[in-house]
Amino acid sequence: MRAMARGQQLAGLSSVLCAAWRGKSHCTSAEDVPARFRFGVIADIQFCDIADATNFSGSETRFYSHGLQTTRQAVAQWNQQPTPAEFVLQLGDLIDGQNSGTYGQGLAFQHEPRSQAALDAVLSELDHCHAPMYHAIGNHELYNFSWEGLSARLNVGDKHVVSRDGEFYWSWSPHPGWTFIMLNSYKVSVMQDVQLDGYRQAVKVIRDNNPNDVLSGQGNVNYFENMSGPKMRFVPFNGGLGEEQREWLAKTVSRARDAGHKIVVATHVPLDHRCCSHKTVVFDSPLVLDILKNQGRGSVVAVLAGHSHSGGYFQDETGCHHLVLKAPLTHKTCFGVVEAFDDRLQVHGHGAQTSHTLWFKNTALGTCTPKL
Repeated sequence: MRAMARGQQLAGLSSVLCAAWRGKSHCTSAEDVPARFRFGVIADIQFCDIADATNFSGSETRFYSHGLQTTRQAVAQWNQQPTPAEFVLQLGDLIDGQNSGTYGQGLAFQHEPRSQAALDAVLSELDHCHAPMYHAIGNHELYNFSWEGLSARLNVGDKHVVSRDGEFYWSWSPHPGWTFIMLNSYKVSVMQDVQLDGYRQAVKVIRDNNPNDVLSGQGNVNYFENMSGPKMRFVPFNGGLGEEQREWLAKTVSRARDAGHKIVVATHVPLDHRCCSHKTVVFDSPLVLDILKNQGRGSVVAVLAGHSHSGGYFQDETGCHHLVLKAPLTHKTCFGVVEAFDDRLQVHGHGAQTSHTLWFKNTALGTCTPKL
């Protein structure tokens, strides 16, 4: 009888807390409402068949060859869900830049770069996934291949998608009421033809904001010497959206908001330093965040990113969740499965990846699971 009474008390408390959380008079258990859809997430596999080593600053150890094992584990999990993942967001840096033979341990094979062999090895694992793979471009892909080369290698029918209509940013609706946006965080960057506007813009903004000779080459200089605060984002391994993509983003977000959609943004480089650091956000971070705030008006529920290997999380003032995935490169087993509900995204982390419940601030639903 005491156990039954205790259970009734907890049930009553759960109802009260849930009503307070949503401002509703009743609460349906989360277990009673199925997910609308599921998708997989992974970032910064950065595979290279070389010895483990630390980064330039010595702040992290990188397990370069472990990426294939993690990818294999992730694919098995995405395929084995009770309802398998409908798609996978691969958020950039599939392979490491040293495969190009231009720096680090890669200098040992500078005459026979391993870029294609490394990419083939990772794709051979990803190809076992039953769901389509949507790829963000990371800086390490661009250390290995040209933009045209990436388009040719990572656009494979409906199986792999990295660009549409010649651009590496696009949007799609995986389910009624939802819009996903893939950004190109290197539209403005030094990782492109020097004749292009995006290259010239990147050089100017870096030189205007970073006093160090950071354009002299990979790994040859401390990018952050005598720097602090917001200007630390102006380094060669970051990039920006640029004006044209920002205009497209504003229109896409406005259109999705007017349609009553929930919006999820995917990007390699994070957009808000508060989920990572000033060192690892896009050049035009303030302008992009203004678009999400002013055009989204609460409809942008999440930004999913990679690039900052330790991962991170922050919920901004609009209610948008900025989640940076931890990297297999530095954490070995590390990936996720995300369930999309009407009132939240449920991130199920595997290995080192942290799990999260990302409640939607502006959802007018009575479904929730309070934490007692």
